[in-house]
Amino acid sequence: MYKSRYKKASSRIKKRGKTRRLFSLISKIGLPVILIVGAVFILRADFLQIKSVEVSGNQDISKDAIERSARENLLGNRLLFIPKSNFFIFSSKSLEQKILENFPRTEMVEVSKNLDGVIQIKIIERQKDFIWCRGESDCFVMDKNGLVFAPAGSEEILGKIIFKGNIYGEPVYQNFALEDDMQNYLNTIETFQNAGLRVLTVMAESPNKAVVETDMGNIFLNPEEEMSLSIPNISLLIQEIRSQDPSALFDYIDARFGPKVFYKLK
Repeated sequence: MYKSRYKKASSRIKKRGKTRRLFSLISKIGLPVILIVGAVFILRADFLQIKSVEVSGNQDISKDAIERSARENLLGNRLLFIPKSNFFIFSSKSLEQKILENFPRTEMVEVSKNLDGVIQIKIIERQKDFIWCRGESDCFVMDKNGLVFAPAGSEEILGKIIFKGNIYGEPVYQNFALEDDMQNYLNTIETFQNAGLRVLTVMAESPNKAVVETDMGNIFLNPEEEMSLSIPNISLLIQEIRSQDPSALFDYIDARFGPKVFYKLK
């Protein structure tokens, strides 16, 4: 009798132990699953999704193209279930990088988001200071730092100084010259303009020869030196020749050899 009662009590204890272990196992597995499913459900909730895109500051870049690029960045999921359009998941930095890569005319971009579900994209476009051309009609816009950044439309070429040479292969995102060398060209253009000479094109023909086409003719300068220092002598030569013949034009003026200036009239 005693043994029978002991066996029954032992059996009940074992069953209770199994039940507790099973409940503990279900709790350990089920609770995290419930928490994860709940978190995913909340993160997919409509009130946490980005719903619209606003673009400002663009001039030449299509607003629709930027909006389309932004919306493409919102498609799909992260970790299989969490929408990229979720306010907390959406990456402003990722979209900024994508816009800079896809739209070369963009110099700076700032992306922000607000709790109303709106992405705000502020664009600063590169300045179209100059034109760089290879050949007669294959031209690109270039900023004052010498960076070639996009194909140029015919209306963008009008009235702009055209640069040529120094760039090989695909020109977009290449520089016409290093920073100091580009400043040498800019100083030269400004000095010419202050002297009353209109610069039309600048051709980097070789490391020691730049051909500057002006309304008075072609002028040869040495880019390895400070080119603007030669302009006073060039101006004196032009004044002297035109004092004798006001309609005189030059085939070339060669100012690459220090104070000596060589020339040929047309």
